[in-house]
Amino acid sequence: MICRKNSGIPYICNMNKALEINTVSVSIKVVSVDGKRLTKAVFNQIQEMWPFDENLFCIGEVLGYVVDGQWHLLWVFEGELRRYALGAVRQFASSPLPNEKNNVGYVSSRFVRSLGHIPDTVGRFSSEDIAAMNIHQLQLSAFLINLTGKQLYIAI
Repeated sequence: MICRKNSGIPYICNMNKALEINTVSVSIKVVSVDGKRLTKAVFNQIQEMWPFDENLFCIGEVLGYVVDGQWHLLWVFEGELRRYALGAVRQFASSPLPNEKNNVGYVSSRFVRSLGHIPDTVGRFSSEDIAAMNIHQLQLSAFLINLTGKQLYIAI
């Protein structure tokens, strides 16, 4: 059943319940350098750099992330813009990790190896590696959660 309020805006009503559609404004954060919008061509030229130290704490100031096919972290290191493709970080943060009972089924990736976790010849990880990977996963998940609401847009 379609009902109308005094404003004339139609909405769906069912007994005492009503669904309304309201217009809201949103804020879009656009990256600018020296007052000029950052273009995709310039964005692609920004040097890529691993943004974390050995304990997986960010070593610079995070500005936000840009979605350009995949998520890219945009951050500042020693006064210069840097970027980092977050695909492997996002995958690691959301993947099931090996554990004491299911140690083999995990496909080790170059990213996991870059964190220092290297399986033995049959693909099994040590219990120390499993514990460290769980900590790393929690840290990176928290980092990604802190990026919520920090999407940035670049000019085409």
